[in-house]
Amino acid sequence: MTGFNYADEHSLQIKHKNQYLKLPVELCIYALQNKLLKPFRLYILLLSATQGNIAITEKDMEAIALALNYKSQKSINNNLKKLISLGWIGHDKKRKKYWIRGLDELRKRLKLKKRRSVDFTIEYLDNFDAFCFAAAIGKEWKYQKWRGISAWDLRGQAYPNLLRPSDYLPIAGNDLVKILKISKSSVSRYKKHAQGAGYIDIKSSNRTVKIRPDELRSFKSHDNETYGKMYVVGDTVVEPGIDKIKPLLTYSRRKKVKPY
Repeated sequence: MTGFNYADEHSLQIKHKNQYLKLPVELCIYALQNKLLKPFRLYILLLSATQGNIAITEKDMEAIALALNYKSQKSINNNLKKLISLGWIGHDKKRKKYWIRGLDELRKRLKLKKRRSVDFTIEYLDNFDAFCFAAAIGKEWKYQKWRGISAWDLRGQAYPNLLRPSDYLPIAGNDLVKILKISKSSVSRYKKHAQGAGYIDIKSSNRTVKIRPDELRSFKSHDNETYGKMYVVGDTVVEPGIDKIKPLLTYSRRKKVKPY
């Protein structure tokens, strides 16, 4: 294969061969944990647009920059180098050809054993960071759902269908910080973007407190454990709670793989 297929000979619009993918959720989490979202995004574009190998032409570089909203080809080259160093793609310098390794091959190399996947379409590339974050939230949501079912089973009671798929479950920001190994500010930013993109829905558990804003500093100085996290919004004192979240992405399972 010498390059991408395009909508027509005068277009830079790439015709994707694999518009629908089942991305391993663990791979999304791995990319978040290791700050690999940019090269991961390029990898997914190449995976979706080729049959596994490509000799990237100058026109292809322009199309990639357009598809990923890059201002220059330097970003493409940097991310290609990163993907090669990671072993996610192979490169024959002599033939100027790239081999894009499959998702299950990456699962084997990275020893990602979980089969949970999230359904992906090419449109998600526009908000890819938020998509990966939302995929990780969905995994945590499903874990909490399973834990709730298990708790009922251990008590020997029939599961009363309390945790339906439409339920909003509390997912603490601090838990996401630990799982994804990112900062609190990054969690807040990704959460906002994921909600804005329609990948998750959030119900705030914040509540107003019946004290005056000018009294809050005094309350904090006398009892910081109770009042330390409270803050002022306008003329109101707010006590933050744990956001309740519902995932809106679709999940499925990939086949089992044996790690190397």
